[in-house]
Amino acid sequence: MLKQGFNSEPLDVDENHVLVLRLLEHQKADRRPLSEVKSQVKQSLIQEKAREAVKAAGEKALQQLEAGESVETVSKALSVDWKDAGAVTRDTKDHDTQIIKQAFRLTHPSSPDSPRYSGAVLNSGDYAVIRLNKVVDGDPTTMDVAERETLKRRLAGEQGANAQLHLISRLKADAKVIVQNDDL
Repeated sequence: MLKQGFNSEPLDVDENHVLVLRLLEHQKADRRPLSEVKSQVKQSLIQEKAREAVKAAGEKALQQLEAGESVETVSKALSVDWKDAGAVTRDTKDHDTQIIKQAFRLTHPSSPDSPRYSGAVLNSGDYAVIRLNKVVDGDPTTMDVAERETLKRRLAGEQGANAQLHLISRLKADAKVIVQNDDL
């Protein structure tokens, strides 16, 4: 498409929208002078080092908690606040979705005295330490008929999507693909 000036193949954006791309103008890649990008590079390096330091501190805190140190001791040493989320469901909007997803990936604790710990680097660059004390299984009998039907459809859709992803990855593994870089 780049060299020929043709339209792209239609791209499905969502259920009711399709996107077609066409190149109007192409500018070749060029290096910008250091004086022009120096402050951006410096800021990027500072942020990267800060993210690495936060992640290292979070992972150290995880190790300390898993070794049996108290939450109070670890959070005080790092000068951070520990927030107890209480009972959390998958679809809660009260907490960062990355934290919720990571919490639901943890294995069930064997007892309330042996919680599970995990960590997650958040999009903000923060590091969240997650403690899972117990898991309460849902009771489908407490759901009304409409909720159950919605859940059935969602689970069926997820199973279909997983089957499709598996099929695509299998087809890719079995296929012999040759990329013609000259045509790009």
